[in-house]
Amino acid sequence: MGFKQFIAAAICVCAGTACFHSQVRGDFILDEEFGQQYSTSTLATFGTHGAIMAGMSVEVTYADATTETQIWTTTGTETGGAFGSSWQITQGPGSTWSNSFNFTTTSSTAIVAINLHGAPGNTVFDRQFGGAGTSTSANGKDIFESLTNISASQDVLATYYDAVGLLDADPVGDLFAGLRIEFETGLVFGDAFAFITDTDTGQTNLQTPEPSSFA
Repeated sequence: MGFKQFIAAAICVCAGTACFHSQVRGDFILDEEFGQQYSTSTLATFGTHGAIMAGMSVEVTYADATTETQIWTTTGTETGGAFGSSWQITQGPGSTWSNSFNFTTTSSTAIVAINLHGAPGNTVFDRQFGGAGTSTSANGKDIFESLTNISASQDVLATYYDAVGLLDADPVGDLFAGLRIEFETGLVFGDAFAFITDTDTGQTNLQTPEPSSFA
């Protein structure tokens, strides 16, 4: 199913926190995919900020289907970011609970997706969860726009993927190793997209569990 078909279907069935309407432009759809599952021994902190996420992989996809990947680096005491040829994404100072990720671009070719893969940086995305979440993860917060300056009215699809559990325990459903954000028509020169989504940090490196785990 393509992006537009998915958006159309999701708008028909969304409810609660799964879908909300932006005052700036179209609908913002949330989705999740358990996908490839990861494990960590426990969580070192739920006060993660930009400086702690070093090693996270950030891939952007352009409208012509080309991609560019950069690695998140520490830039200050509580700040960090990834810096591409025509784009950058930064976070901090302050924790991701209440301080935004900020994406800007100078590209003339539209950027249609931003993919944050936290596992290489030992970073997990902590979703809002109705029941008891993963131990030591505290409360999570789903992605939402904190400031947007996008030239075109468009829908956005944000997908949390690759569930994370502790040790050999099944993932609860609140922690994910990645977050992919897709734009209907894309971000171009002058556009800015700022969002808040809660992240935590694993005590040990995120790993794919042994085949006998998560059975």
